[in-house]
Amino acid sequence: NTKNEIKSTEEMPTEEDEFKQELNRLCSKARNIRVSIQSSQSALQADIHTWQHNCLNPVRKCVILWRSILKFHANDDCGNAVHDRHCNDDDDEHEEQIKECSVIIFELIQMAMQTGPLAGSKAGYFKRCGSEVAQMALSFLQNFLSLEGGGDENDHDDSVVNHLRFSEKQISSITAWMQNAKKASVKGTPPSKSMLKKQNQQKNIQSKKKEVKAKKITKQKKKKKQLDT
Repeated sequence: NTKNEIKSTEEMPTEEDEFKQELNRLCSKARNIRVSIQSSQSALQADIHTWQHNCLNPVRKCVILWRSILKFHANDDCGNAVHDRHCNDDDDEHEEQIKECSVIIFELIQMAMQTGPLAGSKAGYFKRCGSEVAQMALSFLQNFLSLEGGGDENDHDDSVVNHLRFSEKQISSITAWMQNAKKASVKGTPPSKSMLKKQNQQKNIQSKKKEVKAKKITKQKKKKKQLDT
């Protein structure tokens, strides 16, 4: 029994092992979301609610999970980053993992601000999308950047620094997106003509895709029915 107890204790994962596993799962999830967004650009541009549901919501959940992991494993009770809890001068593996995940999460946020109705060469460009889209983007950013996951934009600075491990340049970019989204959201303006034209083009593309898919399914059903008879 004693040998079995010792063996069982040795096989139990340490906190560092759990931290590493959680980071790996998170990064894998973030990459999957990125692939999903990249493969559905047309659908995301065609409808702002599809963009909100299939892009903003998954990214938001991923960022909140990232913040929770860091808050539990890599920050003290006051929210201050503890850089030497999982690494030292001889072994900075965990700190490197944190940096890698931080970049992946930021790039995911950036993608959300540069896809769907915000698709373009510059992330967080709100001058053509209309106030409704700008409000969606603002709520998205405020939700995970505030201290409690739902405050106003003035609450976010400490949370970003202490719980998301973003660089000053990344924080500056996110702050600018929030400010620009807030300005655009209060104007009450509709999407520009070029934006509406683009949305209609993408809607037509989506409609044709659905039509082709429906014809294919119908053809397969007919073929199956013929084989059965």
